[in-house]
Amino acid sequence: MRAFFHPKRDADGSASVTAMSIEEYHRQSSSAFNDGFDEVEVGRSVRQFGASVNVWSTY
Repeated sequence: MRAFFHPKRDADGSASVTAMSIEEYHRQSSSAFNDGFDEVEVGRSVRQFGASVNVWSTY
């Protein structure tokens, strides 16, 4: 998991990039994980071929 985080912060002028350590990520996002979140399905597609069925959901 540590491979996803970079120890330095950087910005390129037109787009902003925020890099943080895994510890910073945990501190910043802990309230969202503790409080939970809701998902609402906004679309569904059901495709059937014989006995095989695929259901695709969009959130």
